[in-house]
Amino acid sequence: MAQTLQSQSHFINKYIDLLTQDSEDLDASASTSAEHSPSSCDGALVCVGPRRWRARGGERRQMEMCILCHEAQEILPDGTAMVLAAFVQRSTVMSKNRKRPPHNPESYDPLFMHPDLSFGTHTDSCGHIMHSHGWQR
Repeated sequence: MAQTLQSQSHFINKYIDLLTQDSEDLDASASTSAEHSPSSCDGALVCVGPRRWRARGGERRQMEMCILCHEAQEILPDGTAMVLAAFVQRSTVMSKNRKRPPHNPESYDPLFMHPDLSFGTHTDSCGHIMHSHGWQR
């Protein structure tokens, strides 16, 4: 226990400038976010629907580049839809019985997971973003 305490204090003394800089950044961001907090808005916080709360002022814009048309698009809740291509496949990584055949689709209940975890789903994406209208072509 004493050795752990000594290691922690050594780390703090070695990186004191980084730690104080991070705490100053946190204090600055807390003061700016207090100006835009939901408590300063009229009414209750609404997460969905037309009256949902959005931060005003210093919010960061998220811009993404479409891999098909090479056009930059700002990501907005009511903006043009952007999609990711994904590869979905059956996975037996967590399986306790990998030789078990696939379930009969007529009697299979997708909401019920068998205890031997015979198979699951694996989804992978390359991370390339596309406009939905270009992807549908």
